[in-house]
Amino acid sequence: MSQLLMSQQALKLHVSPTLKPQLLPSLRSSFLSSTFTVPTLGVRTEPLGTGLKVGSGGVLRRKMTMAALPGLMPHPDSTLLYVMEFFLAASGPLQMHSEATGKKNMNYSKFAGADGSKQAMVPSRTGMFFCYFPAAVAATVFLAYIVGLLPLASILESVGASGVASFLQHALTASDDRLLLVAAALSIHHVKRCLEVLFVHKPSGSTGIDAVTVISSSYLSQTCLLLYSQLLSAGTESQTPNLQYLGVALFLTGIAGNAYHHWKLAHLRKDGSKSYVVPRGGLFEIFVCPHYVFEMVDYVGVALISQTLFGWCMASFTIFYLTGRSIATKDWYKKKVDGFPEDRSVVIPGIF
Repeated sequence: MSQLLMSQQALKLHVSPTLKPQLLPSLRSSFLSSTFTVPTLGVRTEPLGTGLKVGSGGVLRRKMTMAALPGLMPHPDSTLLYVMEFFLAASGPLQMHSEATGKKNMNYSKFAGADGSKQAMVPSRTGMFFCYFPAAVAATVFLAYIVGLLPLASILESVGASGVASFLQHALTASDDRLLLVAAALSIHHVKRCLEVLFVHKPSGSTGIDAVTVISSSYLSQTCLLLYSQLLSAGTESQTPNLQYLGVALFLTGIAGNAYHHWKLAHLRKDGSKSYVVPRGGLFEIFVCPHYVFEMVDYVGVALISQTLFGWCMASFTIFYLTGRSIATKDWYKKKVDGFPEDRSVVIPGIF
């Protein structure tokens, strides 16, 4: 009898209850890693993308492994972002040098066809519109999703991208108004440029298809990657100091100043003349290209709203590029337009 009891006890199974996937936030703004796990809508066994890990149990992880620099979100563990941040940081000074020295100016506006090469060209209005249009669509579609006007997650699920849909839904749930502000700023910036090309600018020349392709792909990729970086950072601890509203103020200042000086440029020519004249009025009395200066302010504002490393790399690239373009424009005016004031500054009045 005792042996039988021992056998029954030996056959007893002890089963631990299965734990369901839960939202496990690890919100640490220290110099360590930060990870949080969210359940997905579907079960995937392959990686959803760099910086995302999806297990067979339908659990999606986002890892924040880089030390959080002061005032920045912890950096996502994304090879794609690392590569693109390095590319923007390294190529900005190179692009500035190329523009400033005239070695290779982007093939649009005053410098269209300047290198003498025979390249395919399109009307300037058409070319410049398509420089901004893809990024405007991407940012506006994402903004519409955030505010509930577009069922983007449902659309993604319907085409089999349930993992991406789940990522978007949970990132949106975990985010604060920073994601909304970044998306709104990107949408406003690019939609404004499209509208200016259509209704404000008075282009008289052509734009190289090569320039349209490069500029369009650059704007689109930077827009998508900044939103991607922001999504990966959703749910992390609020940064100290929180600079997003200072960023909004600078962004609006940059947008308004840029728009005003674009309007001034559009009304320089009289009676349909296509000749260039010395720009007057506004901050044209101080800067060679005040519209570029305000665009720099615009991008710094976006970087402050974002508080991500990618946002600052994007801003630095823009500042370097537009500085080089301003130097080239000043040299062009001095050669082509009589009476151009040589004391006008490129970026910093009285210094540079």
